[in-house]
Amino acid sequence: MDVWIVINPILKVLLYAASFLSVGSFFFSLHFAKHLTVAQNEYCNALAFKAAFVGVVCWLLVEESCGLLRSNSVFARGGATCWLTSGRLVRADR
Repeated sequence: MDVWIVINPILKVLLYAASFLSVGSFFFSLHFAKHLTVAQNEYCNALAFKAAFVGVVCWLLVEESCGLLRSNSVFARGGATCWLTSGRLVRADR
């Protein structure tokens, strides 16, 4: 069993959570900008930045895992085709 088959769904959940947290904290600080203190605004901005960073790292790992699952090569790149398989990971040799 390939380890990426287990790790890939976990990474996707982390990616979705990080995206929701980043966009949500941005819109929260945008909507309540008049009512937030400077410390609260800085906290929302720091939270959005950290969530965006985690999202980018998860996205890079998901893309790499799709490439590894399809070609069994470390140097292969997944690209957007892995996202278009409706949740299934398709190997190139099948």
